Parts: sequence; C-alpha cells; structure tokens
Amino acid sequence: SQPARLTKCCVLTALPNVFTPNGDPMNEWFGKIDCNLPSFTLKVYNRWGLLLFNSDENGNCWDGKSNGTFVSEGVYFYILNHKNKYYHGTITLRR
Repeated sequence: SQPARLTKCCVLTALPNVFTPNGDPMNEWFGKIDCNLPSFTLKVYNRWGLLLFNSDENGNCWDGKSNGTFVSEGVYFYILNHKNKYYHGTITLRR
C-alpha cells in the first residue's frame, strides 16, 4: 500500500507493524516520524482501551513502557492525528 500523504512535501513513511524494544540498537521505538509534522498527536492504547502513550512532540516516540514500566509483548493500537485526519492501526511489541 502507498504511504499516507500528510502534506505537500512530507510523507508519513509506512509506520512499522512490529517493534522490539529490547535494548539492542534496532527497532527500539514506535512512532518515529522522519519529517517535521506540526500539529500532530500520537496515542497508543492497550487492548482494553487504556491510554499508554500520548505525545504531540515531533520525534517523541513510544519506547514500549507505560508509567516507566515495560508493557507485555502483544498487540497495541495507535491513532495518529494530523490536521484533523486520523490514521490508525495496530503495532505488535516483541522483545
């Protein structure tokens, strides 16, 4: 599928569907956006709808923790809002 076009000069590259925050230098964070996106929010929820991560700062990514504690492996849900357009999906966390 094609990446979601957010602005004329900025493309949200395909968000990963798996990440592995396990201490090695690869795939440690979810939500890294490679271009400057003003006015966006990224929220991550668990399967019961509990908000685990919420950020509106460019480059502030989810590290697989909630309240400073690593969450369990599993599937989580995200919503990215940019200029009142919503992109959503799932992310699988593996260690």
